[in-house]
Amino acid sequence: MSVRRNGSDELIESKDVVVGDIISCANSLKIRADGIMISTQDMKTKEADLTGEKDLLQKFPYEMKDDKLGGRPFAFKGTIVTDGEGKMLVCSVGTNTNEGLNQLQSNLKKVK
Repeated sequence: MSVRRNGSDELIESKDVVVGDIISCANSLKIRADGIMISTQDMKTKEADLTGEKDLLQKFPYEMKDDKLGGRPFAFKGTIVTDGEGKMLVCSVGTNTNEGLNQLQSNLKKVK
């Protein structure tokens, strides 16, 4: 997968993504971390497996308006880019992602 790290473009394996990387998101890509979109071009994601949302969700880059985060800038690990493209700043990886926290909660319920 293509990432921008320390100002340089690199090809890495998805398991090597870290917080602070900028990931290029393109059609058919399964997103490998949680993050905030910093640029998009007609980008939509399928989040049904994570959120139950059956409709494709249009993604917009983040913008601050009146000290509030506007648009739909968040992208989540395990979701799939169905249309368009964008760049995402990685904010969490592994068990710190929304998907990872859901898996931990599910495992805890099994233990009880």
